Amino acid sequence: MQLAVAVSGGADSVALMLLAAKEATPAFVTALSVDHGMRRAATAERDFAKASAERLGIRFHTLTPMIQGYGHAHWRQARYEALTAYCHCAGIDTLWLGHHADDAVETAAIRLLAGGPLSSLAGISGTATSQGIRIERPLLRLSARVIRRLNMQAGFGWTEDPSNRNLAYKRSAVRQVLPQSEHSRSVIREMVRDAAKWRVASERVEQKAWNLVARDSGLGSIQLHRQRFSRLPASLRAALLRRAANFVVGDPDRLRNVDFDAAAASIRCGAIGGAFIEQFGDRIWISRNPSSIGGPVPLTSNMTWDERAHLRIEATLPSAGLTVSPVGGRRIGSMSKIAPAAALSSLPSIEKAGTIVAIPNIGIWRGPEGPFWARYLRCQWLDWPEPSGFELAL
Repeated sequence: MQLAVAVSGGADSVALMLLAAKEATPAFVTALSVDHGMRRAATAERDFAKASAERLGIRFHTLTPMIQGYGHAHWRQARYEALTAYCHCAGIDTLWLGHHADDAVETAAIRLLAGGPLSSLAGISGTATSQGIRIERPLLRLSARVIRRLNMQAGFGWTEDPSNRNLAYKRSAVRQVLPQSEHSRSVIREMVRDAAKWRVASERVEQKAWNLVARDSGLGSIQLHRQRFSRLPASLRAALLRRAANFVVGDPDRLRNVDFDAAAASIRCGAIGGAFIEQFGDRIWISRNPSSIGGPVPLTSNMTWDERAHLRIEATLPSAGLTVSPVGGRRIGSMSKIAPAAALSSLPSIEKAGTIVAIPNIGIWRGPEGPFWARYLRCQWLDWPEPSGFELAL
């Protein structure tokens, strides 16, 4: 197994490298450091992380993503995207992140202050999947104090990010306040524990309902068995509809303003944010909204299209000037017997000079390059919905 470990030089990332070197062969582990170019201290921290990785026999690589915006939230998003993109391109299937038990408490406190839903108070998921990469947080059961003690016992030091003490950042402010009141911290910890137990039970029920009514269409869409779906409680219908829409859309921002309770109460054909609902036979199809997909993009041998389809060409491209774009309604024709219109319209097609060369998902190959595409092109839809892997961290 190829494993990537996100490192910064802090105590949690050093502990993550120690654990990776213990549980995996170091030659198959890559330490990834993300340099935002925003802090002077980052260079020294990166050098320390690199030295620690080399000491353990672990490969080290620095990522320098482009940052849009300023602050921890923007940096965190850019860091996450850079890490998963690197893993995707390098063929690494598992990424470890260094969140620990105190992070879970702080996250719950921040969400509590923001008035978030009950499920959000459960903290941080232990495992998840993003862009086909499995995300794991193996330190969630350990506190920051325990992690530092384990590092010292192993003879490893760590660096401290001074921005973690900057009270201008919400998490830093919460981190400073929580230890000052042991009673408050204990109450929040208990709240996180109770919310986590409730969320674990809720996810089990949701997963059973999903297994009962949902099916992968093989076309990047989700099919829901209409009769079974209609018999579920309203809250479960809304949860499953949200889950299906999140899968087909990929970007949660495209669903930010969707009222899933209302959408599930009265299933109607049409757009819901970046997703589209259609009824086809005895199934409800949830597909991408064709109008939310951009225009043609150049085809490369290893790419992600519309944030959902991973296209891989297992040979040298036969010619230049190839693009990927949605099939579009103008090309449905006799394919309408296979699936409803929106599901077909939002499929990727490979084109040259405006003419379709291939539609990977349904096996239509045209032109002299037809045999090439049929033999060497692979199209994989990313992140088929799975249980989140949420675990009780405290």
